[in-house]
Amino acid sequence: MMDVQLMRHIVDEVECGALPEIVQTAARRWCGQEAVSELTYVRSSANHLFRFQHEGHPRYLRLAHAAERHPSAIAAELDFVDHVARTGLAVARPVASAQGRLIEDVSSRGQHYSAVVFAGLQGRQLEFDELDEAGYRAWGRALALVHRASQTFPPHPARPDWRDKLRATLRTLPAEETTVAQVLASGLRWLDTLALQDRDYGLIHGDFELDNLFWDGEQVQALDFDEAAYAWHVVDFAAALQDVWLAGNPSSVMSAQRDERVTWFTQGYATLRPLPDRLREAMPRLFRLLLALKVARVLRAYATTSDGGSPAWLAQMWTAHHQWLRAKRAALIWE
Repeated sequence: MMDVQLMRHIVDEVECGALPEIVQTAARRWCGQEAVSELTYVRSSANHLFRFQHEGHPRYLRLAHAAERHPSAIAAELDFVDHVARTGLAVARPVASAQGRLIEDVSSRGQHYSAVVFAGLQGRQLEFDELDEAGYRAWGRALALVHRASQTFPPHPARPDWRDKLRATLRTLPAEETTVAQVLASGLRWLDTLALQDRDYGLIHGDFELDNLFWDGEQVQALDFDEAAYAWHVVDFAAALQDVWLAGNPSSVMSAQRDERVTWFTQGYATLRPLPDRLREAMPRLFRLLLALKVARVLRAYATTSDGGSPAWLAQMWTAHHQWLRAKRAALIWE
């Protein structure tokens, strides 16, 4: 999630019923002299996302603020997306602009962005309780294809090491966030003890949950590689399965259902690649680390703002996030 003060440069106008000129300028880099068709706002989180039509096809425009994403990191992400696509998994691929560039620099009122356009995917998104056994196995196989591609992807220093991201997050935490800091610090010490095989390490997707998958019949298609980082592959398992795992807590029946779904997923993965060592042992701790990272990112996003004078949309979002933070902090216990 980006700093909400940076978010306001675009969302304030969107909430007033207007599309900022910079969004239209960016879309025209792909449409050339043609009028931009059906340009609409989708969401803002780590980036701003807009949808439009071009030559009869849906396109998604992503704007990343220069203070949040460096162009070299975005270029490395797009290289990985292309590599994954060429090695077997259907993905939302970047589309070149009218000038043949995958990344366009756009600016307005002193704000600088990197613009990328992705092809829209056919099909629909599914929730974890909509998937049957075949769906979980297909999801696991899709992750295996990402990791297979990772093993042949040339090292790219522009993408971060996941442990470095955790360390940077720990350094910037507010002093009063002692519980989050304890989980991050304990998690980093634990990560340093893992001695996994080289085949279990590489550039991971980083957010392979169902929100970032489209299903076209039985075909799984992936999007949003923005969180790609160098890490043990077990991190990708935890990032993918965290909602499935947490849904299994209330009762023994739900826990058994959770375990069954995780088993289907891992068995699907294992049809294409060996499972990472110590997978089941590592996942509970990785779930806590991922949660601590999410909490820290929300805290960072609001570090430069307060309720006073905020527009209605921001005050409403902060209220929802404040409730979310209160609940998630209570769940942060390192064991």
